[in-house]
Amino acid sequence: MKPRLILVLSALFLFLIPVAAWAQDPPSVSLEMTLTEDTNDMPSDECGVSDTLAVGEGAEVEVCYTITNTGDVTLNFHDLEDTEFGVLLDDFGFALDPDASVSLTQTVIASANVTFNGTWTAFNAGPTDEVQSMDSATLTVVPVLSGAWRATLRPRRRLRPGGSGRRPRRGPPGGR
Repeated sequence: MKPRLILVLSALFLFLIPVAAWAQDPPSVSLEMTLTEDTNDMPSDECGVSDTLAVGEGAEVEVCYTITNTGDVTLNFHDLEDTEFGVLLDDFGFALDPDASVSLTQTVIASANVTFNGTWTAFNAGPTDEVQSMDSATLTVVPVLSGAWRATLRPRRRLRPGGSGRRPRRGPPGGR
């Protein structure tokens, strides 16, 4: 190669490095909260698919928080707070790579209507690259009929036209 060509390529390379660093997306995360009724046949590593759920009083419900790193920066520390549960994570160390997700669940016994409001904060040491995402999920408790209340079906008598609904009295032949 000629020295002039090397000089041009070197200058081009030095120019592209700052442009590439400048083009990097800022860190970002997305929180998704879901609810599901906790049953024995549900795999423990799966979250629900809806942010609303109606269950009977006393049902076990899993509240699932799924955080996804939607940026280009690995985030190494995490805080999670919920209006109903309080602080769930505080400076929790976990490397969440770009495009990766992680879930955390909490179980609650349904006793009243409630809306769970979650705030997930992810950051790096310093703190730097701090980002936050919020979501909510609503649980509705529906009344459950007690086992003591049962419907009893009894056949009704048919009324005959012009009759009283009573069965005719059958006496001996001849009307005696």
